[in-house]
Amino acid sequence: MRKYSARKMLLTRSLLRFNNPHLINVIHPLPIINDSVSNNVSTYQQNMNVIDSSCNDLVGSIIDSSLNHNFVMCDNQQIKQRDSSNIVNPLNNIDPSNDENVQLPNHYYPTQIAKIYNFPTPSTQTIVVGVIALAGTVDPINIQQYWLTNCGIPQQNLPKIIIVSTDGKSISPVVVGYEQENTLDVELIGGCCASTNINVISNVTIVVYHAENTIQGFYKAFQYAINDTVYKPRVISCSWGIPEINYTVYGTSGIQTMNAFNALFESAVNKGINICCATGDNAASDGVNDGRPHVDFPASSPNVVACGGTTLICPDGVYSSSTTNETVWSFDVLDNDGTGGGVSNVFGKPSYQTGIVSNNFQNRCIPDIVANSDPTTGFYMKFNGKIYVIGGTSCAAPVIAAFIALCKINKFINPIIYKNPNVFHKISVGTNGIYSASILEQYTPCTGLGSINGNLLAPLLV
Repeated sequence: MRKYSARKMLLTRSLLRFNNPHLINVIHPLPIINDSVSNNVSTYQQNMNVIDSSCNDLVGSIIDSSLNHNFVMCDNQQIKQRDSSNIVNPLNNIDPSNDENVQLPNHYYPTQIAKIYNFPTPSTQTIVVGVIALAGTVDPINIQQYWLTNCGIPQQNLPKIIIVSTDGKSISPVVVGYEQENTLDVELIGGCCASTNINVISNVTIVVYHAENTIQGFYKAFQYAINDTVYKPRVISCSWGIPEINYTVYGTSGIQTMNAFNALFESAVNKGINICCATGDNAASDGVNDGRPHVDFPASSPNVVACGGTTLICPDGVYSSSTTNETVWSFDVLDNDGTGGGVSNVFGKPSYQTGIVSNNFQNRCIPDIVANSDPTTGFYMKFNGKIYVIGGTSCAAPVIAAFIALCKINKFINPIIYKNPNVFHKISVGTNGIYSASILEQYTPCTGLGSINGNLLAPLLV
Protein backbone atom coordinates (compact mmCIF):
# COMPACT_ATOMS: atom_id res chain seq x y z
CA MET A 1 0.00 0.00 0.00
CA ARG A 2 1.48 3.33 -1.05
CA LYS A 3 1.90 6.06 1.52
CA TYR A 4 1.61 9.76 0.91
CA SER A 5 2.64 12.87 2.77
CA ALA A 6 -0.06 14.85 4.51
CA ARG A 7 2.03 17.95 5.31
CA LYS A 8 0.40 21.21 4.25
CA MET A 9 1.00 24.92 4.73
CA LEU A 10 -0.63 26.77 7.62
CA LEU A 11 -3.86 28.49 6.61
CA THR A 12 -6.21 31.00 8.22
CA ARG A 13 -9.03 29.57 10.30
CA SER A 14 -12.58 30.43 11.39
CA LEU A 15 -14.57 29.11 14.31
CA LEU A 16 -16.65 25.97 13.77
CA ARG A 17 -20.12 26.07 15.26
CA PHE A 18 -22.49 23.16 15.75
CA ASN A 19 -25.91 23.29 17.31
CA ASN A 20 -26.07 19.72 18.57
CA PRO A 21 -24.67 19.87 22.13
CA HIS A 22 -24.26 16.11 22.25
CA LEU A 23 -21.96 16.26 19.26
CA ILE A 24 -19.72 19.06 20.36
CA ASN A 25 -19.41 21.91 22.77
CA VAL A 26 -17.42 24.69 21.15
CA ILE A 27 -16.02 27.43 23.32
CA HIS A 28 -15.90 30.88 21.79
CA PRO A 29 -12.34 32.00 21.07
CA LEU A 30 -10.67 33.49 24.11
CA PRO A 31 -9.27 37.03 24.03
CA ILE A 32 -5.94 37.22 22.26
CA ILE A 33 -3.17 36.86 24.81
CA ASN A 34 -1.01 39.94 25.25
CA ASP A 35 2.56 38.71 24.98
CA SER A 36 4.14 41.67 26.76
CA VAL A 37 5.74 40.72 30.05
CA SER A 38 3.90 43.28 32.14
CA ASN A 39 0.44 42.04 31.11
CA ASN A 40 0.89 38.28 31.06
CA VAL A 41 -0.38 37.46 34.52
CA SER A 42 -3.27 39.90 34.52
CA THR A 43 -4.37 38.90 31.01
CA TYR A 44 -4.59 35.24 31.99
CA GLN A 45 -6.44 35.87 35.23
CA GLN A 46 -8.88 38.54 34.09
CA ASN A 47 -9.75 37.43 30.56
CA MET A 48 -9.34 33.67 30.52
CA ASN A 49 -10.53 32.87 34.03
CA VAL A 50 -9.15 29.33 33.95
CA ILE A 51 -5.75 29.77 35.54
CA ASP A 52 -5.66 29.01 39.25
CA SER A 53 -3.65 30.96 41.80
CA SER A 54 -0.71 28.61 41.51
CA CYS A 55 -0.18 29.90 37.99
CA ASN A 56 0.95 33.32 39.21
CA ASP A 57 4.50 32.15 39.79
CA LEU A 58 4.49 29.99 36.68
CA VAL A 59 3.53 32.77 34.31
CA GLY A 60 5.66 35.35 36.03
CA SER A 61 8.81 33.26 36.11
CA ILE A 62 8.63 31.43 32.78
CA ILE A 63 7.18 33.93 30.34
CA ASP A 64 9.68 36.75 30.62
CA SER A 65 11.22 39.00 28.01
CA SER A 66 14.13 36.66 27.34
CA LEU A 67 11.79 33.73 26.69
CA ASN A 68 9.65 35.78 24.33
CA HIS A 69 12.87 36.55 22.48
CA ASN A 70 13.78 32.87 22.44
CA PHE A 71 10.39 31.96 20.96
CA VAL A 72 10.95 34.52 18.21
CA MET A 73 14.38 33.05 17.54
CA CYS A 74 12.92 29.55 17.17
CA ASP A 75 9.57 30.42 15.67
CA ASN A 76 10.55 29.85 12.07
CA GLN A 77 10.12 26.20 13.04
CA GLN A 78 6.82 24.46 12.45
CA ILE A 79 6.06 21.55 14.73
CA LYS A 80 5.59 18.29 12.84
CA GLN A 81 2.76 15.87 13.31
CA ARG A 82 4.12 12.42 14.00
CA ASP A 83 2.17 10.50 11.32
CA SER A 84 2.70 12.82 8.39
CA SER A 85 4.24 10.23 6.08
CA ASN A 86 2.37 7.22 7.35
CA ILE A 87 -1.16 7.63 6.07
CA VAL A 88 -2.12 4.85 3.71
CA ASN A 89 -4.34 5.70 0.76
CA PRO A 90 -8.05 5.61 1.58
CA LEU A 91 -9.83 2.32 1.12
CA ASN A 92 -11.85 3.69 -1.76
CA ASN A 93 -13.67 0.44 -2.42
CA ILE A 94 -15.45 0.78 0.91
CA ASP A 95 -18.82 2.45 1.15
CA PRO A 96 -18.44 4.95 4.03
CA SER A 97 -22.13 4.63 4.83
CA ASN A 98 -21.90 0.89 5.35
CA ASP A 99 -18.39 0.15 6.59
CA GLU A 100 -18.98 -1.15 10.09
CA ASN A 101 -17.63 -4.58 9.10
CA VAL A 102 -14.44 -3.36 7.39
CA GLN A 103 -11.56 -5.47 8.67
CA LEU A 104 -8.26 -6.27 7.02
CA PRO A 105 -5.74 -8.63 8.63
CA ASN A 106 -3.62 -7.00 11.35
CA HIS A 107 -5.26 -3.58 11.25
CA TYR A 108 -7.15 -2.30 14.25
CA TYR A 109 -9.92 -0.13 15.57
CA PRO A 110 -9.24 1.46 18.96
CA THR A 111 -11.81 -0.76 20.65
CA GLN A 112 -9.82 -3.76 19.43
CA ILE A 113 -6.46 -2.42 20.58
CA ALA A 114 -7.93 -1.68 24.02
CA LYS A 115 -8.94 -5.33 24.26
CA ILE A 116 -5.60 -6.62 22.98
CA TYR A 117 -3.63 -4.57 25.51
CA ASN A 118 -6.16 -5.38 28.26
CA PHE A 119 -7.26 -1.84 29.05
CA PRO A 120 -9.41 -1.39 32.17
CA THR A 121 -13.11 -1.74 31.43
CA PRO A 122 -14.69 1.70 30.94
CA SER A 123 -16.92 2.72 33.82
CA THR A 124 -19.33 5.54 34.64
CA GLN A 125 -16.61 7.66 36.24
CA THR A 126 -15.67 10.94 34.59
CA ILE A 127 -12.64 10.87 32.29
CA VAL A 128 -11.14 14.02 30.77
CA VAL A 129 -8.27 13.85 28.27
CA GLY A 130 -6.63 16.84 26.63
CA VAL A 131 -5.29 16.86 23.07
CA ILE A 132 -2.70 19.34 21.79
CA ALA A 133 -3.85 20.44 18.32
CA LEU A 134 -1.86 22.72 16.04
CA ALA A 135 -3.25 24.57 13.02
CA GLY A 136 -6.13 22.21 12.19
CA THR A 137 -9.05 21.21 14.36
CA VAL A 138 -11.55 18.31 14.05
CA ASP A 139 -14.87 17.53 12.38
CA PRO A 140 -17.11 16.20 15.18
CA ILE A 141 -19.74 14.78 12.82
CA ASN A 142 -17.10 12.66 11.10
CA ILE A 143 -15.79 11.47 14.47
CA GLN A 144 -19.28 10.66 15.77
CA GLN A 145 -19.93 8.51 12.71
CA TYR A 146 -16.66 6.69 13.32
CA TRP A 147 -17.42 5.96 16.97
CA LEU A 148 -20.99 4.90 16.24
CA THR A 149 -20.52 2.93 13.05
CA ASN A 150 -16.99 1.60 13.24
CA CYS A 151 -16.32 1.27 16.96
CA GLY A 152 -19.77 0.22 18.10
CA ILE A 153 -20.06 2.88 20.80
CA PRO A 154 -23.73 3.53 21.66
CA GLN A 155 -25.13 7.02 21.09
CA GLN A 156 -25.46 7.73 24.81
CA ASN A 157 -21.80 6.86 25.40
CA LEU A 158 -20.27 9.06 22.72
CA PRO A 159 -17.50 11.20 24.24
CA LYS A 160 -18.01 14.94 24.40
CA ILE A 161 -15.62 17.03 22.34
CA ILE A 162 -14.58 20.45 23.58
CA ILE A 163 -12.58 22.71 21.25
CA VAL A 164 -10.64 25.49 22.94
CA SER A 165 -8.79 28.27 21.16
CA THR A 166 -5.78 28.85 23.41
CA ASP A 167 -4.55 31.93 21.58
CA GLY A 168 -7.84 33.75 21.03
CA LYS A 169 -7.77 33.18 17.29
CA SER A 170 -10.49 31.59 15.19
CA ILE A 171 -10.15 27.95 14.17
CA SER A 172 -11.33 25.92 11.22
CA PRO A 173 -10.42 22.49 9.76
CA VAL A 174 -8.69 23.83 6.65
CA VAL A 175 -5.20 22.30 6.78
CA VAL A 176 -5.89 18.72 5.74
CA GLY A 177 -2.75 17.08 7.15
CA TYR A 178 -3.14 18.82 10.48
CA GLU A 179 -6.84 18.04 10.72
CA GLN A 180 -6.10 14.38 10.03
CA GLU A 181 -3.59 14.39 12.88
CA ASN A 182 -5.98 15.93 15.37
CA THR A 183 -8.82 13.69 14.19
CA LEU A 184 -6.69 10.60 14.72
CA ASP A 185 -5.91 11.56 18.31
CA VAL A 186 -9.54 12.21 19.21
CA GLU A 187 -10.84 9.09 17.45
CA LEU A 188 -8.33 6.80 19.15
CA ILE A 189 -8.79 8.27 22.63
CA GLY A 190 -12.59 8.17 22.41
CA GLY A 191 -12.60 4.71 20.90
CA CYS A 192 -10.39 3.35 23.70
CA CYS A 193 -12.08 5.13 26.62
CA ALA A 194 -15.82 5.01 25.88
CA SER A 195 -17.88 1.98 26.79
CA THR A 196 -19.43 -0.18 24.07
CA ASN A 197 -21.76 -1.62 26.68
CA ILE A 198 -25.21 -0.09 26.34
CA ASN A 199 -25.81 -0.75 30.05
CA VAL A 200 -22.74 1.24 31.17
CA ILE A 201 -23.09 4.96 30.59
CA SER A 202 -19.54 6.22 30.22
CA ASN A 203 -18.65 9.87 30.79
CA VAL A 204 -15.68 10.78 28.58
CA THR A 205 -14.69 14.30 27.58
CA ILE A 206 -11.91 15.10 25.11
CA VAL A 207 -10.68 18.68 25.18
CA VAL A 208 -8.88 19.82 22.01
CA TYR A 209 -6.50 22.67 22.83
CA HIS A 210 -5.96 24.49 19.56
CA ALA A 211 -3.09 26.86 18.75
CA GLU A 212 -1.09 28.12 15.80
CA ASN A 213 1.72 25.91 14.55
CA THR A 214 4.58 27.94 16.02
CA ILE A 215 6.86 27.32 18.97
CA GLN A 216 5.01 29.96 20.97
CA GLY A 217 1.62 28.57 19.95
CA PHE A 218 2.82 25.12 21.02
CA TYR A 219 3.81 26.46 24.43
CA LYS A 220 0.50 28.27 24.92
CA ALA A 221 -1.48 25.13 24.10
CA PHE A 222 0.38 23.18 26.78
CA GLN A 223 0.17 26.05 29.25
CA TYR A 224 -3.59 26.32 28.87
CA ALA A 225 -4.15 22.56 29.06
CA ILE A 226 -2.01 22.11 32.18
CA ASN A 227 -3.62 25.04 33.99
CA ASP A 228 -7.22 24.57 32.82
CA THR A 229 -9.38 24.71 35.94
CA VAL A 230 -12.61 24.36 33.96
CA TYR A 231 -12.18 20.91 32.39
CA LYS A 232 -9.12 19.75 34.38
CA PRO A 233 -7.67 17.07 32.08
CA ARG A 234 -5.67 14.48 33.99
CA VAL A 235 -3.92 13.24 30.86
CA ILE A 236 -2.74 15.19 27.81
CA SER A 237 -1.88 13.60 24.45
CA CYS A 238 0.62 15.26 22.12
CA SER A 239 1.44 13.86 18.69
CA TRP A 240 3.60 16.83 17.66
CA GLY A 241 7.31 17.48 17.92
CA ILE A 242 10.56 18.35 16.19
CA PRO A 243 14.15 17.13 16.71
CA GLU A 244 16.03 18.59 19.64
CA ILE A 245 18.59 19.97 17.22
CA ASN A 246 15.92 22.28 15.76
CA TYR A 247 16.11 24.09 19.10
CA THR A 248 19.76 23.67 20.00
CA VAL A 249 20.89 25.10 16.67
CA TYR A 250 19.93 28.46 18.19
CA GLY A 251 22.41 27.98 21.02
CA THR A 252 21.55 29.36 24.44
CA SER A 253 18.23 30.77 23.24
CA GLY A 254 17.07 27.38 21.99
CA ILE A 255 18.16 25.58 25.15
CA GLN A 256 16.35 28.15 27.30
CA THR A 257 13.20 27.62 25.28
CA MET A 258 13.40 23.84 25.82
CA ASN A 259 14.00 24.42 29.52
CA ALA A 260 10.92 26.64 29.65
CA PHE A 261 8.82 23.84 28.15
CA ASN A 262 10.39 21.38 30.56
CA ALA A 263 9.56 23.61 33.53
CA LEU A 264 5.98 23.75 32.28
CA PHE A 265 5.89 19.96 32.06
CA GLU A 266 7.33 19.75 35.57
CA SER A 267 4.40 21.85 36.76
CA ALA A 268 2.13 19.21 35.19
CA VAL A 269 3.98 16.49 37.10
CA ASN A 270 3.43 18.46 40.31
CA LYS A 271 -0.30 18.58 39.53
CA GLY A 272 -0.42 14.83 38.86
CA ILE A 273 -1.04 15.31 35.12
CA ASN A 274 0.53 12.87 32.66
CA ILE A 275 1.58 14.18 29.24
CA CYS A 276 2.03 11.52 26.55
CA CYS A 277 4.30 12.55 23.66
CA ALA A 278 5.08 10.75 20.41
CA THR A 279 8.77 9.98 19.84
CA GLY A 280 8.71 10.49 16.06
CA ASP A 281 8.48 8.35 12.95
CA ASN A 282 11.92 8.66 11.37
CA ALA A 283 13.73 6.05 13.44
CA ALA A 284 16.94 6.93 15.27
CA SER A 285 17.78 9.88 13.01
CA ASP A 286 14.47 11.64 13.75
CA GLY A 287 14.62 12.84 10.15
CA VAL A 288 17.92 14.74 10.56
CA ASN A 289 20.26 13.91 7.70
CA ASP A 290 23.64 14.32 9.37
CA GLY A 291 24.44 10.64 9.97
CA ARG A 292 24.01 10.95 13.74
CA PRO A 293 21.22 9.80 16.09
CA HIS A 294 18.68 12.37 17.27
CA VAL A 295 15.60 12.38 19.47
CA ASP A 296 12.37 14.31 19.33
CA PHE A 297 11.21 17.05 21.67
CA PRO A 298 8.99 17.31 23.70
CA ALA A 299 9.18 13.50 24.00
CA SER A 300 12.75 13.83 25.32
CA SER A 301 11.60 15.83 28.35
CA PRO A 302 12.03 13.78 31.54
CA ASN A 303 8.65 15.11 32.68
CA VAL A 304 6.54 13.42 30.00
CA VAL A 305 5.69 9.86 29.03
CA ALA A 306 7.55 9.22 25.76
CA CYS A 307 5.54 6.95 23.46
CA GLY A 308 7.31 4.84 20.83
CA GLY A 309 6.08 2.41 18.22
CA THR A 310 5.78 -1.30 17.51
CA THR A 311 4.60 -3.62 14.77
CA LEU A 312 1.73 -5.68 16.19
CA ILE A 313 0.40 -8.89 14.68
CA CYS A 314 -2.45 -10.27 16.77
CA PRO A 315 -4.79 -12.22 14.49
CA ASP A 316 -7.28 -13.41 17.09
CA GLY A 317 -7.48 -10.16 19.04
CA VAL A 318 -6.06 -11.68 22.22
CA TYR A 319 -2.48 -10.99 23.27
CA SER A 320 -0.79 -14.35 23.83
CA SER A 321 2.69 -15.79 23.45
CA SER A 322 1.42 -18.39 20.99
CA THR A 323 -0.42 -16.17 18.50
CA THR A 324 0.86 -12.61 19.01
CA ASN A 325 4.02 -11.21 17.48
CA GLU A 326 4.96 -7.69 18.60
CA THR A 327 8.29 -6.28 17.46
CA VAL A 328 9.99 -2.91 17.16
CA TRP A 329 8.54 -0.75 14.41
CA SER A 330 11.85 -1.19 12.67
CA PHE A 331 13.74 1.19 10.43
CA ASP A 332 12.65 0.99 6.80
CA VAL A 333 15.40 2.25 4.50
CA LEU A 334 13.06 2.85 1.55
CA ASP A 335 10.50 4.89 3.49
CA ASN A 336 12.97 6.26 6.06
CA ASP A 337 10.53 5.48 8.83
CA GLY A 338 10.44 3.53 12.06
CA THR A 339 9.96 4.32 15.71
CA GLY A 340 11.81 7.28 17.14
CA GLY A 341 13.99 6.60 20.14
CA GLY A 342 17.41 7.30 21.53
CA VAL A 343 19.32 9.47 23.98
CA SER A 344 18.74 13.16 24.62
CA ASN A 345 21.53 15.65 23.99
CA VAL A 346 19.91 18.15 26.34
CA PHE A 347 18.36 16.46 29.38
CA GLY A 348 20.21 14.36 31.91
CA LYS A 349 19.09 10.91 32.97
CA PRO A 350 16.14 11.23 35.36
CA SER A 351 16.44 9.41 38.66
CA TYR A 352 13.61 7.04 37.75
CA GLN A 353 15.69 5.60 34.88
CA THR A 354 18.72 4.91 37.07
CA GLY A 355 19.28 1.20 37.58
CA ILE A 356 16.99 0.21 34.71
CA VAL A 357 18.52 2.07 31.77
CA SER A 358 22.05 0.99 30.93
CA ASN A 359 24.91 3.00 32.43
CA ASN A 360 26.17 3.34 28.85
CA PHE A 361 23.51 6.03 28.45
CA GLN A 362 24.11 9.05 30.65
CA ASN A 363 21.15 11.18 29.53
CA ARG A 364 17.38 10.87 29.29
CA CYS A 365 16.45 7.91 27.10
CA ILE A 366 13.23 7.51 25.14
CA PRO A 367 10.70 5.94 24.68
CA ASP A 368 9.22 4.96 28.02
CA ILE A 369 6.35 2.82 26.67
CA VAL A 370 5.59 1.56 23.16
CA ALA A 371 2.39 0.65 21.34
CA ASN A 372 1.31 -0.36 17.86
CA SER A 373 2.39 2.29 15.32
CA ASP A 374 3.63 0.62 12.13
CA PRO A 375 1.37 1.69 9.23
CA THR A 376 1.48 -1.88 7.91
CA THR A 377 -0.32 -2.93 11.10
CA GLY A 378 -1.98 0.44 11.57
CA PHE A 379 -5.27 1.82 12.78
CA TYR A 380 -8.47 2.51 10.94
CA MET A 381 -9.53 6.12 11.08
CA LYS A 382 -12.34 7.99 9.38
CA PHE A 383 -11.66 11.30 7.69
CA ASN A 384 -14.04 13.19 5.40
CA GLY A 385 -16.29 10.14 5.39
CA LYS A 386 -13.61 7.72 4.15
CA ILE A 387 -11.77 4.99 6.00
CA TYR A 388 -7.98 5.18 6.08
CA VAL A 389 -5.31 3.00 7.63
CA ILE A 390 -2.79 5.13 9.47
CA GLY A 391 0.38 4.56 11.41
CA GLY A 392 3.04 6.51 13.26
CA THR A 393 3.82 7.18 16.90
CA SER A 394 0.88 9.59 16.66
CA CYS A 395 -1.09 6.41 17.26
CA ALA A 396 0.96 5.35 20.28
CA ALA A 397 0.59 8.64 22.18
CA PRO A 398 -3.24 8.79 22.25
CA VAL A 399 -3.55 5.03 22.88
CA ILE A 400 -1.21 5.22 25.87
CA ALA A 401 -2.92 8.42 27.05
CA ALA A 402 -6.27 6.62 26.91
CA PHE A 403 -4.93 3.74 28.98
CA ILE A 404 -3.60 6.10 31.66
CA ALA A 405 -6.91 7.97 31.69
CA LEU A 406 -8.85 4.75 32.27
CA CYS A 407 -6.57 3.94 35.20
CA LYS A 408 -7.61 7.27 36.77
CA ILE A 409 -4.20 7.83 38.34
CA ASN A 410 -3.43 11.29 39.66
CA LYS A 411 0.35 11.14 39.70
CA PHE A 412 3.19 10.99 37.17
CA ILE A 413 3.54 7.37 36.12
CA ASN A 414 7.22 7.22 35.09
CA PRO A 415 8.65 6.69 38.60
CA ILE A 416 6.12 3.89 39.09
CA ILE A 417 6.66 2.03 35.84
CA TYR A 418 10.46 2.08 36.08
CA LYS A 419 10.20 0.45 39.49
CA ASN A 420 8.07 -2.28 37.88
CA PRO A 421 9.63 -3.04 34.48
CA ASN A 422 8.23 -6.57 34.36
CA VAL A 423 4.60 -5.50 33.98
CA PHE A 424 5.03 -4.84 30.24
CA HIS A 425 5.04 -7.03 27.17
CA LYS A 426 8.73 -7.50 26.41
CA ILE A 427 9.75 -6.44 22.90
CA SER A 428 12.87 -8.40 21.99
CA VAL A 429 13.13 -8.18 18.19
CA GLY A 430 13.86 -5.23 15.90
CA THR A 431 15.91 -2.06 15.52
CA ASN A 432 15.30 1.61 14.77
CA GLY A 433 18.55 1.86 12.83
CA ILE A 434 20.90 2.56 15.75
CA TYR A 435 19.40 0.89 18.80
CA SER A 436 18.23 -2.72 18.90
CA ALA A 437 15.82 -4.68 21.04
CA SER A 438 17.40 -7.18 23.42
CA ILE A 439 15.99 -10.07 25.38
CA LEU A 440 18.72 -9.44 27.97
CA GLU A 441 17.93 -5.78 28.70
CA GLN A 442 14.99 -4.48 30.71
CA TYR A 443 15.09 -1.29 28.67
CA THR A 444 16.38 -0.27 25.23
CA PRO A 445 16.09 3.09 23.39
CA CYS A 446 13.84 1.57 20.75
CA THR A 447 11.50 -0.54 22.90
CA GLY A 448 11.36 1.41 26.14
CA LEU A 449 10.10 -0.85 28.90
CA GLY A 450 7.74 -2.59 26.46
CA SER A 451 4.09 -2.40 25.44
CA ILE A 452 1.06 -2.25 27.70
CA ASN A 453 0.03 -5.37 29.58
CA GLY A 454 -3.04 -3.96 31.25
CA ASN A 455 -3.67 -6.94 33.51
CA LEU A 456 -0.36 -6.29 35.28
CA LEU A 457 0.11 -2.55 34.74
CA ALA A 458 -3.35 -1.16 35.52
CA PRO A 459 -3.40 -2.29 39.19
CA LEU A 460 -0.24 -0.22 39.79
CA LEU A 461 -1.77 2.95 38.35
CA VAL A 462 -4.53 3.63 40.83
